[in-house]
Amino acid sequence: MMGRYSKTLVAALATVAAAILAAFMPDSVVSTVEWVNVAIIAVGLVPTFYVANSPAAPVAKAIVGAATAALTLLTTLIAGGLTVTEWSQVAAAFVGAILVWAVPNTPAGDPAWGGPAAVA
Repeated sequence: MMGRYSKTLVAALATVAAAILAAFMPDSVVSTVEWVNVAIIAVGLVPTFYVANSPAAPVAKAIVGAATAALTLLTTLIAGGLTVTEWSQVAAAFVGAILVWAVPNTPAGDPAWGGPAAVA
């Protein structure tokens, strides 16, 4: 069952990492831009969860992750802060996007992906 939600779990871990990085970096103060970055990454969870696992669109969830990471970077650049914390959040978003692409999301026995049919 977990195989169906692996990519969403990875995206959730990226969100948690971005929040932890904001809270525990050297200044120990979460700025407005850092909260916006966490919110952007968290909003990226919704389409990651709802985009269908389909052989016709095997990278759709990775595209959502990449867009989330790009928006996080854009927010940081527009705000002009470019602090170590904000860059670490951008890095967490990009690593999350790469892992969403790399982690398999469908059980091996799913016939839609060419696997053997499940035995009931």
